Amino acid sequence: MCGRIILLSGVLLILACSGNSRGNHSEKTVVSAVAAVDTAGDLPLPEVPAGLQAAEERAAYVAEHFWDAMDFADTLRGRNRGFMEQNFANFLTLFPHVPETARAAAVSKLMRRAEADTAAYRLLAEIAEKYLYDPNSPMRNEEFFIPFLQELGRTSLLDEFEKTRPAFLLRAVMKNRPGMRAADFTYIVRDGRRCSLYGTQAPLVLLIFYDPDCENCKEVTAALSGNGFLNRLIADGQLTVLAVYADGNRAAWERTKADMPADWTVAFDTGRIGTEELYVLPATPVIYLLDGNKRVLLKDASPQQVFEALTALVAVP
Repeated sequence: MCGRIILLSGVLLILACSGNSRGNHSEKTVVSAVAAVDTAGDLPLPEVPAGLQAAEERAAYVAEHFWDAMDFADTLRGRNRGFMEQNFANFLTLFPHVPETARAAAVSKLMRRAEADTAAYRLLAEIAEKYLYDPNSPMRNEEFFIPFLQELGRTSLLDEFEKTRPAFLLRAVMKNRPGMRAADFTYIVRDGRRCSLYGTQAPLVLLIFYDPDCENCKEVTAALSGNGFLNRLIADGQLTVLAVYADGNRAAWERTKADMPADWTVAFDTGRIGTEELYVLPATPVIYLLDGNKRVLLKDASPQQVFEALTALVAVP
C-alpha cells in the first residue's frame, strides 16, 4: 500500500509539471526524482521528456513506457501474483488521465511484451478481469477493460477455446456504452400498465436494475432516495428514476414493489432484457444515467458518480 501511494504521488507530480515552469532544469529534476522511486516491488516510473508539456501527453508517455523496466522473461517477477497485481493497480491509476487511443496503445504494448512468457500472459489476463470487470472491484471499469479483451482476441498465444470467454465479455461490455443509445425494452409498472424505455419522457433518466432480495440494492436505494438534490430533480420533472427488476420472478416483484420509493417508476421487465441479452447484469444493482434521447451518460455508476454527474448537468437555482 505504501508503495502504491508513492506511485500515485509520482503520477500527480508528473501531471503537475505540465505547462509553463520556471525552467526545464527544475522540471527535469522533479521527474528524475519521481523516476527513481521503486519501493515495495513497484516498477520505477519512466522519465518524461521535458518537451512534453500537456498533462495528457505526459500521462500517455508514462502509460506507454510504464512496463519498460519489466523483463517478462524474468519468471520470478512475471509469475508473481502479488508483484503483478501491485504494478497493474499502479498502471491503472494513469488511465483516467490518458486519452482512449493512448490507453489502447499502452495496453497493446504491455500485452505483446507479456507474450514472452505464457504463464505471465495468462496471469495478466486474470488480473485485468479481476480489477476491471469483477463486480466487487473498486477499480471496475468496462471502458478500461475493452483494450485488454481486444488483445486477448488478437494473440496467437491462446487457442480458440481460451478465446471464447474474452470474446463473450467483449460483446457484453460493448453493449450500452457511454455515448450509445441504450437498448429499448418494455416493462410493467406498479398499476399494471405496459410502458417502454423510449416512451419514458424525461430530460434525464436514472435507470436502475435491481433485485428485491439484494441487500446492496437496498443500501443503494436508500442512498439515492435519501439525497435531497436528486429528490428535487424528480419533483421538478427534470429526472425520472426507473427501477427495473429483470430476473423474471413476478411474485417477488409484486410482493415488494410497494417498498420502493413512491416517486420512482418501479417496473418489471417483460422478458426481453434476459432473453435477448439487451443488458448484461453481472451483479445488481447496475445503474445507468441517460439523457432525454436515452443516450448513455454513465454506465454501471455508483451513487456518488450519479450525484456528481447530476450536479454538473443540472443548473442549481
